[in-house]
This record gives sequence, C-alpha cells and structure tokens, in this order.
Amino acid sequence: MEEITSESSEGNSVVQVSFFWGTDLDVAVNDVRDRLDRIISQLPKEMDRRRLMKFDPSSMPILIMGASSSLDPIQLRKTIDEQIKYRLERVPGVASVDVRGGLEREIRVSLYTNKIKALNFPLNEILNAIRAANITQPAGSIKRGHYDVTIRTPGQYSSVGEIGETVVASFQGVPVRLKEIASVEDTASKPTTIVRVNGGPGVHLAVTKQSGKNTGEVARLVLAEVQKINQEMKQIELIPIIDSSDYIKRSIASVGSSAFYGGGFAILVLLFFLRNFASTGIIAIAIPTSIIATFALMYFAGFTMNMMTLGG
Repeated sequence: MEEITSESSEGNSVVQVSFFWGTDLDVAVNDVRDRLDRIISQLPKEMDRRRLMKFDPSSMPILIMGASSSLDPIQLRKTIDEQIKYRLERVPGVASVDVRGGLEREIRVSLYTNKIKALNFPLNEILNAIRAANITQPAGSIKRGHYDVTIRTPGQYSSVGEIGETVVASFQGVPVRLKEIASVEDTASKPTTIVRVNGGPGVHLAVTKQSGKNTGEVARLVLAEVQKINQEMKQIELIPIIDSSDYIKRSIASVGSSAFYGGGFAILVLLFFLRNFASTGIIAIAIPTSIIATFALMYFAGFTMNMMTLGG
C-alpha cells in the first residue's frame, strides 16, 4: 500500500487506498475486505453495507455524452433512467452508464414546527407511521382449482393526497393526519450537479467499457445505438462530448498513412539509386508483405500496438 486518503461529508464517507504499481488488485481487495471485517462491529449499526470498488485508468469513461431536451428536467432525467440508460448498458462491451444532472422527483414533507412542539409528537413516530403506511404486504393465498393464488394488499401511495391523509398519531383519542401538521409537496430533490448542454439544462451520461474490451469497437457500437435513440426519441438529443476512441482512430490512421508514404518514398529512393525496375519491384512487394506478416504475428501472439511501441 502506498497512500490512503479519505473524504467525508454528511451521510457519506469515501476512503481511497492507492497501491504501488504492479500490485494484484484482486488480492489487494481481498486483503482490504478482511481488514474491514475485523472492525465491522465498531461501525455504526445504522450504516449501509460498505462497498468496495476497484479503480484503474482503464475504468475511466470512454465516452461522455450530453442529453438536451425541451422536456421538464424531472421528466428528462426519468426518461433517461428508465428508457435510455438500459439500452446503452446492454451494448456489447459496456460495463456501466453513469447518469448525472437533471432533477429527480421527490415527495417533500415539511413539518410545522409549532404544531409538532405543541402536540409533543416524536419525529421518529411520524416517520415510522409514514413508512408503515407505504408498504405492500402479502396476505396469504387462496386455492383456485389446481392453483394456489398468492394475495397481496397494495398499500403504496399513489398520490400526494393519500400521503396527506395518513394518520401519523393521535391526540387525546383524536386521530391526527399528516396534512394537519405538515405540508406535502410533489417536487424535485435539491440538485447537487448542474449540467448544461448547448447553453440549456441537460443530463450527463458517462459510458465505461468492460475490462479487456476494445475501446474503439465499444465506442462505435455505443454511437450506433445513440443514433438509433435520436431517431426514435425525437424529444431528446444525445450529443457526444468526449470520445476517447477518436484519438485512437486518428493514431491508427496516422500510422497507416505514415507507412504508406514511408513505403512509397523508400521505393522511389531505391529506384533512383538502383535504376532497375525488377529489383525495385521485388523490394516494393517485400515491404507490404513484411508489414502484413508483422501484424498477423502480433494478432495471433496477442500483442498490442502499445506493447510494440514500448518495445521499440
């Protein structure tokens, strides 16, 4: 282990452990997990289960896109989460799609402080009453011929009005409803990230590829799916902002053009000095043949252009 850094905020803490180059991350993660299991009893009981994530430069997003639309920011984020995100994640080679920006729907309950104090209602009882009323539970089963039919009682809220009618406590034998001690609003959560696309509010999508997959191929498939989405969903436009595969494509094109011009000039120089078309023709055939043989050997041996460049 090389370095440990941590960053904590309300309800969240991130600890980043850096290892020396060459460390097997699979083994390191198991070691970290073992150490955490030793002190798990010392952590707060109400804490969510800790998550361990491995990160290396190949885990950086290969494609970052912006989504712009005339839709309401809440509707835009909901549409992307429910209809677009899964389509990009099922593209071969895609590991995950991270969505940022927009607004997420939130039902906000604002308690009236004066009434709560006057009635002496504990806040945890009010929260428990709301949670208990917003739940669907099984209610047994009934026999229908040769089948056992499972029955459930739907108890989840379907409107803001139903939330307001929830009985949260009683005062001197009289039931007290939530709307009498609080205001209930169907609104949006407080934004923590602001994304703008072409000067207007938008949503940011970051696509990460699976380990070992070809960046150029995955990006090509994702952009093809994006084109289909833009054609099918006219109210939303997905715009590629950063495409890491573009640099790779230009580098490969540069290698190809350099090889073409280099080979051409080499043949002209040989022809100038040898002044023999037969000898020059043999060399002209040998140059592309050697290039093809080299790339064929690289392909079957599993070598990459990066590896050959470093070797050179």
